[in-house]
Formats: sequence, structure tokens, C-alpha cells
Amino acid sequence: MLTGEELAKEGLFRILARLYELSSIELGKEDMSSLENALTIIRDGDKIPREELFLMRLGDSFFNIKNYRLALEAYEEACVLDPESKVLANNSAVTMVKLGDLEAGIDRYKKLLSRHPDYANAWFNLGKAYNKFGKPRKALHAFKKATQIAPENKSAWNNRGVMCRQFGKFKEAIMCYDKAIEAMPDYEWAWHNKGVVLEELKRYDEARVCYNQALKVNPDFSPARLSLMDMEQ
Repeated sequence: MLTGEELAKEGLFRILARLYELSSIELGKEDMSSLENALTIIRDGDKIPREELFLMRLGDSFFNIKNYRLALEAYEEACVLDPESKVLANNSAVTMVKLGDLEAGIDRYKKLLSRHPDYANAWFNLGKAYNKFGKPRKALHAFKKATQIAPENKSAWNNRGVMCRQFGKFKEAIMCYDKAIEAMPDYEWAWHNKGVVLEELKRYDEARVCYNQALKVNPDFSPARLSLMDMEQ
């Protein structure tokens, strides 16, 4: 394992680069110990500058390997250095939700949006948090705000469509999926979800077209294949 002195000399970016190269490969104990050591150095030592960029990248790296506890530590340290950063506040809130602390995450989003009401990513992520928290109407409101601010956000349109379907707003749901497809024609989830609504409206031929289009985009997309199988039963 690298010592603190060695880490200071080698630099954090080397470790971060290695993390991104590893991608989804599980890290060994030495890697995790080195990263925890790096975070300690940045937080408590003076060998490496306490720069929010280091901390943000470190948080991103922990997040990518699903070590959300350490990711949140890094983001929160960075927020102390740059309390006005909407990206850092958003990252902290996302990580809180990942850790299961929905109330804290939602509270952070609300505080962030009180300062940056046109921050579409925060509205989108707030919608996802409200949905997990079992508050679909608030989730729909947040997704609607996200699409109004950033109409190019395909995921916000798709999620808004999902919530509209829950409330029986089928016409609006189809419109949302069309907007998602307009933003990304190869968006298999939007094609599939549009098919689900059309099937519920008994517009079976149109639903089949959507399911088949989803499979054309991604032949391994099992939800569309299963939906087609269910229609034939």
C-alpha cells in the first residue's frame, strides 16, 4: 500500500486515472486503502493543496466504484471549499439518495434550487428522489420543471412520461415520449414506454411498432421483447 508521503509525491491524478481505466472492474483492498489515505491527506494534510477539483474528482471516483460513503465525504469537503458550486451540491444530494438518506438528499436539492431555480439537473434528480420517496405528484412537478428548463434532456422527458402514465395522463405521456425520442431517436426505453401506453389505449398495432423499434435499436432489450410476447398471448 502506498504511504501518505508516496501518495503526495505521486499525485492523486495518477490514482484517479487508474480508477477510470479500471472502470467496472472491482478494486482490491490496496486500491481502496490508497484512496482512503488520499482523502485523509487532502482533508487533514498540507502536502497537497485543498482544492475542490481534487476532491470532486476523488468523489467521482468513489461514486463510480459505488463507495458512496467516501464519495459523500469527498463532495462535502469540496462543498466547504466552494459552497456556491451547484455541481458539488448536486453531487452530494445524489450521493445522499444513493446511501438511502432520501430526506437529506431532497432537502439538499431544495436548498440548491432556492439558489439556482433554473438548474435542470437538480430538478431532474429531485424528481427521481421524490419518486423513490413515494411522492409521485411532486416527482411529476420536478420532472416537468426539468423539461421546461432543458427540453433536450431525454431522460427528463421519459421520466415525466412515466409519471404521467401513473396518473392516467396518457396523451401527455405519449407527448413526453415523443419529445424524448426527438432528443434521441435511438432511445429504446422511450420507444418501449410509448408502446406500453399505446397498448393500454388498445392501439395495438402502434404499440407493436414501438416495441419493434426498441428492439431495432437494441436487439437485446428484453422489456420490449417481453411486451411483444405478452401481446401475442
